[in-house]
Amino acid sequence: MKASELEDYLELFELYGKDLGSAYMEPADERYRFLFEQLCRLLSRPSQFNLTMPKPFVTTAQRYLAGDEGTLAKMSDPEVRHFMLSDLHDYVELQARLSGRWPGQSEAHSTESDLENDNDNDNDNDSN
Repeated sequence: MKASELEDYLELFELYGKDLGSAYMEPADERYRFLFEQLCRLLSRPSQFNLTMPKPFVTTAQRYLAGDEGTLAKMSDPEVRHFMLSDLHDYVELQARLSGRWPGQSEAHSTESDLENDNDNDNDNDSN
């Protein structure tokens, strides 16, 4: 079993071709059920990236896949699934942006890093 990494999440979200950060506002239907189930599989794999995940994502996914009755009942509501997808998307996007791996971000990220380095240098100069 391959470990789940940030890129796996990015690729899966990209297949849906839109910003899923607002999935919680979508109609309460089954359009994202397959995505939800795929993400549960990714979340259940042991990996360094998954260790950084907020625990509720991982435990919900594990319980869902294990057939936990309470979790299945709760996650049978499309609105609840959409809300989890939205939160997970936002977390993955944040991690991708922080690591400079968000699509189309490379130039902006280097500028941000340069600014941080300039601030560090300014702080060093202040102490002299």
